[in-house]
Amino acid sequence: MQSEKGTSAYMTVDVSSDLADAEQVRVEQLKENLHFLRVYQSKFANFSTLRGKRQEYDFKATALFRIVGDEAFTARPVEVSASARSLHSRHAFVVRATDSIFVWQGVYATDVALEKAVAFANAIAAGRPVQRLLEGNESAVFWKALNGKDTYYQVPRTSAALRPARLFLLSGASGSIKVEECFQFTQSDLDNNHIALLDCFNRFYVWFGPNSPVAEKKMAMRVALVCASALTDRNARLAVRSEGSFDGRRWWWWWWWWWWYLGLHSRVTSRSRCQHSHSSH
Repeated sequence: MQSEKGTSAYMTVDVSSDLADAEQVRVEQLKENLHFLRVYQSKFANFSTLRGKRQEYDFKATALFRIVGDEAFTARPVEVSASARSLHSRHAFVVRATDSIFVWQGVYATDVALEKAVAFANAIAAGRPVQRLLEGNESAVFWKALNGKDTYYQVPRTSAALRPARLFLLSGASGSIKVEECFQFTQSDLDNNHIALLDCFNRFYVWFGPNSPVAEKKMAMRVALVCASALTDRNARLAVRSEGSFDGRRWWWWWWWWWWYLGLHSRVTSRSRCQHSHSSH
């Protein structure tokens, strides 16, 4: 992997010398920006061995893909663990089985996600029949392809549950306190050195990294109190959590399917790569 990164860096330098005015943009898997995705004209997908080992990908093995993104150019299939636990009522999925391709539609999946799921299913069918299944009407063959029926997150029938969560990261590394919204976020965006604010519409969470400075903690609480005062739901809650503390499934369900995709079974932190920031002094 390191040799591939090094080779790509050298190739980038060579190309840059030929295209003097070209801007170099580093794109990471699962963090693809709109410009990058537009190049593929809605034909981009993330495949993974899911084992963290370098090996040849098996296109014949059973696989499960979740449609990530809510707009025509950003929606694309991302391979997740082929288990029923990876399903989610707010999304559409594609199951690549030995003899069939299934398009699973969560009850709250968007039209864009469903359209992308159908297009991807037809693209990988290779002669296999494509079956569309609405959540709650699954066949025994479908569950068998996912190693049996299991529990998964079913979105409560409330308006709050249907609204997408928003993640904000607070940092004072530049000398002033900045609050940055993180788009297409994953659990790996949590940083032990900083603070995260998760807006779930009727619940607002403040997550403290164990190494976050006192100044950031104070500013985070000020921001959180302002945001919490704007929550209109009378059952709204403000919750403070530190790294290592859990709050049932209310906080962590926004992250859990990424655990399966990344092959993680413990908390992971890394430096955030977010956009669209604004500063608070």
